[in-house]
Amino acid sequence: MAVILTLGASFFVERPFCRYGCPLGAITGLFNSFSLMKIRRRASTCIDCGLCDLACPVGINVSKESVVRSPACN
Repeated sequence: MAVILTLGASFFVERPFCRYGCPLGAITGLFNSFSLMKIRRRASTCIDCGLCDLACPVGINVSKESVVRSPACN
């Protein structure tokens, strides 16, 4: 049943299991604020094209933040 739900949800949401059902992703998401490695955006070199937003597989608006600390980022 879980496989059918995941496959059905994948028609509407990208990576539904990774985003909503994966226990490892939930655990690592809790520690994103304390991570030594962070995704940083340099405003001085950014041309505001928005390609980083399109490239993000979990749909985080990277172009709006200087450091990505979203729990969805794993």
